[in-house]
Amino acid sequence: MTVERACRPYVEDRRRVKGEAAAIDADKRFERTVYGSEKYLRDALAGMKLAKVRAHHISAWPARLPGLSRGSVNRMATVLRAALMLAVNDGLAGAEIALELRKVKQYKNVSNRRSLFLDRGQRRRLIDVCTGAVRKLVEAAALTGCRAGELTHALCTCCAAAACEALPSPVHRPREPGTRSSPNQSRPS
Repeated sequence: MTVERACRPYVEDRRRVKGEAAAIDADKRFERTVYGSEKYLRDALAGMKLAKVRAHHISAWPARLPGLSRGSVNRMATVLRAALMLAVNDGLAGAEIALELRKVKQYKNVSNRRSLFLDRGQRRRLIDVCTGAVRKLVEAAALTGCRAGELTHALCTCCAAAACEALPSPVHRPREPGTRSSPNQSRPS
């Protein structure tokens, strides 16, 4: 069994145990860092046999993940470790994998996901440097607290052609499982 074949049952386990949002999260993480897709390259770790995986293979893996912060690498490694441990617990891999995984250390003193809120002056400066449709989107986000995706998916019921102003519709639009509706709500687990 390969690392990739160990990751796929983990996605199904997350779907069964934690729900669709957790499964999608795990699958996207593996797509980006292990088994690849049209957008991401397949990592060498994906084709490696579980019996041959050693701590140095997993420790070298983050260096092949460009553009990720240390906190992101820690989160990706946690999911990979959980997938490999599930393979061990299901009897698909030997216990030596668990011993190797214990040797892999995470980055210390890195934060969790970042939450960044701009103060009034910073928001004003950001709006001032934007132009056109981007300015309208940034201004709407600053005034409403909505995320850009929420605004771009909003239904419009009122449009003043002269000012090109659109107001979101009060019609409820179904949300993706596991998403937040405002920055003050807690994240899904």
